Amino acid sequence: MGKYALKTACVLGLLFIAPLVFAADWTNLFVDISVPSICQIDVSGGLTLELVAPAAPGLLPADDVDTSTTYAISSNNTAHYKITGQVSTMPDDRPLQLKCTMAAPTGATSGGEKTWDLNNDNGDPAGIFDMVTDIDATVQSGMGITWTLHCTAQPLPVWKNMTFTIQFIAQ
Repeated sequence: MGKYALKTACVLGLLFIAPLVFAADWTNLFVDISVPSICQIDVSGGLTLELVAPAAPGLLPADDVDTSTTYAISSNNTAHYKITGQVSTMPDDRPLQLKCTMAAPTGATSGGEKTWDLNNDNGDPAGIFDMVTDIDATVQSGMGITWTLHCTAQPLPVWKNMTFTIQFIAQ
């Protein structure tokens, strides 16, 4: 075989063999991702509010205020959400008010102090109140809840276990 024939055979061999050696198979993988709506809320512990006898006759018992309760929320929603609050059954015909204020996470708005009145003359005994509004995507904890038990006249003795129900819902 001549000099050029050998070179030609080598070049042709490389042209046909090289693509087989360096050939690669490839494909695409499509990945779907999903992040569901997250609306979580958690409240720390429970509490007991108790009015004690006044220091002197002729005075009403002082308010009992508790600030030990906190809450945490997680939300990835960009639409405004809110926290509503409602108290379960309350003792009837008692000159007592249960008041609650929830601190708002950054960017949201606290509804201020809400009052559940057992005499129905200053508040809504079974009402559902907007406690915090305008909540957007956030993750926060340690936000305070202030509770106050207040009497508007001399209360009769009572003990009642009540439930405070909160919802984290679309506004």
